[in-house]
Amino acid sequence: MVRRDDPATMAELQAFIDSLTVEVDGMPAIDDDARDRILGVTGVTAHGIVRPAGPIASLLIGYLVGTGRAASWQEAADTVRAAVRARMDEHPADDR
Repeated sequence: MVRRDDPATMAELQAFIDSLTVEVDGMPAIDDDARDRILGVTGVTAHGIVRPAGPIASLLIGYLVGTGRAASWQEAADTVRAAVRARMDEHPADDR
């Protein structure tokens, strides 16, 4: 899943995430598990496809949740991860 950063970094990140959920009306809370899945998918995408694709994967996770196409952050992250893995399987690193 996600590389574990030091506790202070993760606490600061979670405080940032929590502040966004307050500022963005109707945004579902992002707990530790959801955060770790989102970061994990972003990392896999950035390293397995091309680096700029990582934030796009995160955007797609948010899109799935925001439009109701996924019931949770976890479901959205799993959906995008599966799509990324399928893309990586279709186009191995040797083909890039």
